[in-house]
Amino acid sequence: MPPVYRLSLISLLLSLGLSACHQPESAAKTEADVAEATAQGRARVDAAAATTVRDHIDNLTKAQGGPLPTAAARQDLNNVHHLASELAEANFRVAKERCDAETGDARSDCLKLAKLHYDAAIGEANSRLKAGEAALQSGPPQ
Repeated sequence: MPPVYRLSLISLLLSLGLSACHQPESAAKTEADVAEATAQGRARVDAAAATTVRDHIDNLTKAQGGPLPTAAARQDLNNVHHLASELAEANFRVAKERCDAETGDARSDCLKLAKLHYDAAIGEANSRLKAGEAALQSGPPQ
């Protein structure tokens, strides 16, 4: 094959390959990816919730009707923070999969919005953790 044809063929193949990058996913692929992300997220959130509840019940049992020791309360705080973080992560992954149905600026905007929601959820979880830690530091209410 002459070099000119070879160069034209390479150029054509590259342009076809790059144009595929700008195509949205099919609706079926997007829904399958969303379903998979949802299932994975649900499993992680369920596991975190189960740990949170199990540890809290154990802590209450050990306290025998009295106030929770600081270490137990801190464990509960950390478990709730972990649960909130897992939920934020699960929602973010699902949102990113939904964004794959878009192209160009719409996809970029969708991803930015998903990241904003994620950052807000993580920020809220961190704020609640810090508030709980501060409450533990200051001692029981008077």
